[in-house]
Amino acid sequence: MHVPDPLRAHGAWVYMTAAVAAGAFSAPGDRVLPALLAGAGVTGAFMVFGALYGHRRDARSLAIGGLLFAGGPCLALAAGAPPAFLACAGAAAVPAVAAVVLGRVLGSLATSTIVCATLAIACGAPVAAVAGGRSGRSALLLLLLLAPFYAWRTLRVRASFARPAAERPPPRTTGLREARHAAIWCLLVVGLSRLL
Repeated sequence: MHVPDPLRAHGAWVYMTAAVAAGAFSAPGDRVLPALLAGAGVTGAFMVFGALYGHRRDARSLAIGGLLFAGGPCLALAAGAPPAFLACAGAAAVPAVAAVVLGRVLGSLATSTIVCATLAIACGAPVAAVAGGRSGRSALLLLLLLAPFYAWRTLRVRASFARPAAERPPPRTTGLREARHAAIWCLLVVGLSRLL
């Protein structure tokens, strides 16, 4: 069975970056650095999971991901992040592990796999937000606004795979469209989180 490489999934990278940015920029201005450092740790975890998920092990991605995974949180703590963000990061491991298991059993395009994977990616927002000093309530709001959106957009892209190749838009067009949707949605989410 062919196992796709998560590290080559451009949509996953777009959503990961948008989630971390949404969490970091929802924090007060002087707390953005610890939030971004904590987000780097989440990105490192994604790289480690991605490097271990496929049949071909990517040593460079594993090494870089491991450094980000370990170094990001340590630097965030040194920059004054409250340790509570580590609990958020630990909770994010649950949907990530579930996505890997479901991907192996049901396939990477199964609805349950996509929902768990997008939930794990969206967890970058609350981790960064809590590291930036936001409350648990604000962090949960970010997750509730991002995760369903990510799952919905990913399921729409998956549905396009069922169409004949001649009727599908080119991958670049789809990727740019999804990046635009993610950026607009994340800007709205950050604005809303700052109001609440």
